[in-house]
Amino acid sequence: FDEYVLTSVEVHSPSEHTLRKASWVLELQLWHEPMPLRSAKNLLQHTEELAQDVDDSRSRYSALSSAEAKLREQLEGKLSPWSGETGVRSPTAQQTLDWVDATKGDIASVGELLQQDSKELLERSAQLEAEVKEMVTAQERPLAGHRLVLSLFVLRASPVLLGIQNGSATPLVRWLSK
Repeated sequence: FDEYVLTSVEVHSPSEHTLRKASWVLELQLWHEPMPLRSAKNLLQHTEELAQDVDDSRSRYSALSSAEAKLREQLEGKLSPWSGETGVRSPTAQQTLDWVDATKGDIASVGELLQQDSKELLERSAQLEAEVKEMVTAQERPLAGHRLVLSLFVLRASPVLLGIQNGSATPLVRWLSK
């Protein structure tokens, strides 16, 4: 069976349609939207969120590439924290090793974050794929793309609801419209 979600309620007095060739005092229209259409909106939102997260991961990958290039220059002796400074003694071997180790630590930290991001992105991509498959299956059902309206006709409401106005649906319409 197809699944629908109530999206709106319309109240018409007198009725917008006829039933048994007669106009009625009140007509309630309950409009429903198929679940696949609702799912498509959610799917679009999830896809946009995933794309944003992929962009964030790209910036981390870029940071990792920059740190790797920096380490390569350090190891080749082209770059050091003391480059271009005057009046500074040459670093000791231990200072140089500490400096290289700090850069390696930066690379390891960014690498771990990138690995975690990749794992989460793969999991979310799999969830997105499952949502798409579910939506395709739902769309293959008959009448899956049609909106549905259920009209309820009221001939005359109870005097308690209508008050003294004997047969007028005005108070009921006001109450339903609130």
